[in-house]
Amino acid sequence: MTSTTELRPMSPNSAVDSHAGPAISSGTQTPVGRRTLPAMEADGYRLFSDFISSDPLRSTTIFRRFDRLAIRNLLYLESELAALESEVERLDLDMIPETMINHLGDWTILKAEAEYAEEDTSENIPEEEAKKQELMIARMRLVKKIRAKVKEYHEALKLMCEIFALERPERDDIETNGRIFVQPDEDDYDHDHWEAKADSHAIIQGAMALHLCKKNRKDLCTLAPQVERDPLTRHVESKHQLRSIIKDKTTGMISLSKWKRMHKVITWISVCLVVVWLVGAIVGLYCWRSDTGRLILLSVLTLGFAFSILWVTTARRHDIFASTAAYAAVLVVFIGSTLDTAGSKGSTSAKSSSR
Repeated sequence: MTSTTELRPMSPNSAVDSHAGPAISSGTQTPVGRRTLPAMEADGYRLFSDFISSDPLRSTTIFRRFDRLAIRNLLYLESELAALESEVERLDLDMIPETMINHLGDWTILKAEAEYAEEDTSENIPEEEAKKQELMIARMRLVKKIRAKVKEYHEALKLMCEIFALERPERDDIETNGRIFVQPDEDDYDHDHWEAKADSHAIIQGAMALHLCKKNRKDLCTLAPQVERDPLTRHVESKHQLRSIIKDKTTGMISLSKWKRMHKVITWISVCLVVVWLVGAIVGLYCWRSDTGRLILLSVLTLGFAFSILWVTTARRHDIFASTAAYAAVLVVFIGSTLDTAGSKGSTSAKSSSR
């Protein structure tokens, strides 16, 4: 009897709800850590890959970069190339005394001599000629080896540069993955301490069982598209209470439609905030009759506007400077026009009273 099972929930906060799968026959049991599970349920690679591939935002595509191994591999490649470089220099010195300097500067001759030497099967070859052929063959083989090794080394360098550019995953995404990756027994499940049970209850055992643990956090990366988010959006997404609002109740993962609605709400909040800063500033400066008070209010409003732009947008530093300067300029012009209007009214009233 074989049974098809889905990821079962381990707590109310578990990332996947349980649905009883249709029972088919098999009594095959497979040990997982300290437990014995049905073979289909013990296939951690299948279960975890199904979970990751079902994420619409791809925020659960979290993998290790293996920085230490990758850098060590680069060092090995560099050492091999350094050895090949020394060997080339040695061959250059070996060829010079043999009056073969012309071969060093002409690739056609070098290649032709090497091919002839490899095809020459005659036995009665003078010792000097045999040594020459040996050097030519060794040099050509070394050239081909250098080509392959340099290509491998440069590809590894370029790939590491791209890997280092990958963003680190959000902590909540790691927690979501951890609650699926580590599934203890239902009677002792503690969803806040899944990491402590990773060694014995991970659905993929061996060294892979600890790949989401703290010691590997700095080595993790996410393959999710790099979406630029403002600080307000990051704050909302980092709060577990707010993040639960945009999660799908049936899967525990972020719902794409709810995520888009949340971003629309944040966009409207940002727009309303900017409008309030502009309209509210104009109304406040108009109602405030004291010139000193207007200057103080102008300073406070300009500072508040700059922090608002920083908080609700993805603007760079120079963009913040430019927008803040434009905002302050508008308010200064408004204050100037208000003062001129007030001055003209005052002079008119003074003239009328003198008459």
